[in-house]
Amino acid sequence: MTEHVGQKLGNYRLIQLLGRGSVADVYLGEHIKHATPAAIKVWHKQLGSKETQRFHSEAGRLALLDHPHLVHIIEVGIKGRYPFLVMDYMANHSLRQRYRRGMQLSLATVVPLARQLADALEYAHSKHMIHGDIKPENMFFGQHNEVLLSDFSITSIAQSSHAQSDLDIAGIVAYMAPEQLQGQPEKASDQYALAVVIYEWLSGKLPFSGSFTELATHHLIVPPAPLHRIVPTVVPAAEEAVLRALEKNPRRRFEGVRAFVAKLEEAQQSARKSSSFTMGGSAPLSVQEPDFTTIRPRASSIRALSSDSFNKYWQVIAFYDMDIQRNPRDAMAYSERGDAYYMLEEYERAILDYTYALALDSKCIPAYSNRGLAYSHLEEYKRAIADFTRAIELDANEVSTYYNRGNAYALLEDYKHAIADYDSVLRRNEQHAFAYYNRGNANARSQEYEQAIADYTRAIAVDSTYLMAYCNRGRVHNLLKHYEQAIVDFTRAIELDPHLSWTFSSRGDAYCRIKEYEKAIDDLDRAIELDNEDVNAYTNRGLACLNLREYERAISDFTRAIELDPEDAWSYSNRGLSYYYRKEYEQAIQDCSKAIELNPLFGCAYDNRGTVYLAMNNLEQARADILIGWKLTPGHISHGWSVEWSAMCLARPDIEMARRLETLAEVDPEDYIAYVCRGVALWIRHDYEGALRELEMALPLELKGDAYFWKGIVCASLGRDEEAAAALKQALDWGVPVLLQVPLAWIKEDRPDFYEHYVAPLLIRA
Repeated sequence: MTEHVGQKLGNYRLIQLLGRGSVADVYLGEHIKHATPAAIKVWHKQLGSKETQRFHSEAGRLALLDHPHLVHIIEVGIKGRYPFLVMDYMANHSLRQRYRRGMQLSLATVVPLARQLADALEYAHSKHMIHGDIKPENMFFGQHNEVLLSDFSITSIAQSSHAQSDLDIAGIVAYMAPEQLQGQPEKASDQYALAVVIYEWLSGKLPFSGSFTELATHHLIVPPAPLHRIVPTVVPAAEEAVLRALEKNPRRRFEGVRAFVAKLEEAQQSARKSSSFTMGGSAPLSVQEPDFTTIRPRASSIRALSSDSFNKYWQVIAFYDMDIQRNPRDAMAYSERGDAYYMLEEYERAILDYTYALALDSKCIPAYSNRGLAYSHLEEYKRAIADFTRAIELDANEVSTYYNRGNAYALLEDYKHAIADYDSVLRRNEQHAFAYYNRGNANARSQEYEQAIADYTRAIAVDSTYLMAYCNRGRVHNLLKHYEQAIVDFTRAIELDPHLSWTFSSRGDAYCRIKEYEKAIDDLDRAIELDNEDVNAYTNRGLACLNLREYERAISDFTRAIELDPEDAWSYSNRGLSYYYRKEYEQAIQDCSKAIELNPLFGCAYDNRGTVYLAMNNLEQARADILIGWKLTPGHISHGWSVEWSAMCLARPDIEMARRLETLAEVDPEDYIAYVCRGVALWIRHDYEGALRELEMALPLELKGDAYFWKGIVCASLGRDEEAAAALKQALDWGVPVLLQVPLAWIKEDRPDFYEHYVAPLLIRA
């Protein structure tokens, strides 16, 4: 079949060829409407009418599968008689790429991988599906380092394809169970194949090698070499479990793949008692926006379901309806019908079925666990906690139950109990990145920021591609004013996924904090390109433009933010400040007043309105607003400076004011206003050279008039008239309010000649 790049298959357009095989090609595709990526497998073989019917039947059943450790099939179709599947795009490596041939893995590494694969296979088997092609090439790492199983064998295509090379066939047969080689695959065949994979991981070698004929013969009649001959340090119980799963007779293997992996887990736990190795592990998650919000267990969204998938879930429900009619006391039938309702987001009906299941079998652990999840989705967290607690009483070793209960506690803002549950998870699985991440969120919510950073760092150590851990560690660094470290974290997040608006928005905000406004605008432009409804991006870009004195652009951005969120008090307040700098005082007052109406405790809005009143020569109202702003935000250094400067309108400063200014500067010693406060305090103390040094340090930090105005006052006191006049001109050009120009009257008293020659002309021009 020829290359299809550029063609449309279903709802996707093929963008790039990712891999080519003798049977099928895999492409990177993009959704035509939403531009979301997907992997699209296109077979070379054209199908006849009967094969087409079988393909639709088999592929449709596969598309119905929905499990955290299965690559989800999004769409199924045939175009020009060529079948294709659209699957979730796996941007990360396959396990074959991560663990190259010949590598020997520790049991501590293998067990969490096997556990996730077993969960996926057990789920598929419960739906009467056999994978049939288990090998490391069909296993992938997801976005959060969880293992995802892909490429279920589709017999309607496999049986009609004769173009496979000997190498392809040998690669498949290397993991194939004896009964599958004889054309009679069953669930136990997947257990055998998984055992071959685990044998290879532990020893670095396949149990058998050779040509197709040699491989088939060995699988049918030759026992594999004992693992201890290759790896003398292998845990005996683990070797025994692997060899049992490799029995030729499927009846002599374990009851299921989960039972097989449970034996491996027992072997690992016993080994831990005599070694320092720790167990690994992972769990599935959905990507969250950068917030200290607890990550919930993965659940399908009915909005993401195609109409076919939607209908198929109802077909599953109809099947269990009939099953329950035949056997109304089948607890698992109720529980599994509840699962189907859960996938359709019919949580109340799911809960009803789980409750029926528990009435029939009070020890049905899945019903307790899944009812707890359903209650969580309905935000009935106390009921969810009760169900998770009962599940833990029945099985105290199930890590996911502690994790889910911890999430429920966190969503109730009971962070103490949430952290205790995440601790329980991590005692059982020290490689659970998501428990570290959510514990970090709980610590951040509890304002234990250093502990939060430590948790995010542990999550990243387990999974170096954990995007959200970088994002939230960056947010905590921002809160701690570690802006450079925040930028490093947001940059790494952008490298991991350059298509998320809020990562650019967050980095843009951090650049604003360190006054790198051009870089901030570049990031915020990109954020808005990716999401033109990102309120924070417009607000932060507006702030950057405001600080660059690009007032029209700032007003435009704040206006757009207000359109998107009419209750955005920040944007009203900052738009008001932008109007102030344009000397549109009535509009400025209106916006600041609206901000105060929306948030009566918003100190910045009072301070901004007070500044506007100063420009309007309304000292009484200005002082009232500025004092309220300072009272509401006593840690905001600029508000305190507004209070002190406006006080100078009433009387010349004294030593007591100098002390207050020095104390104010200690709030944030490296802030622009801190340098201004220290400069003015030194001027009050007649240390003019010291005052000038502080003010000179302030000048490059902000494009504002404060430092220039006071530099002019200090230079006038030093007799440096030309320099004083230049600084005052810059300050007046930038709009220092008339009421705050009272110190110029002091110059008129102290140095009348300088005032008449230099200052008076500036005031006339202003």
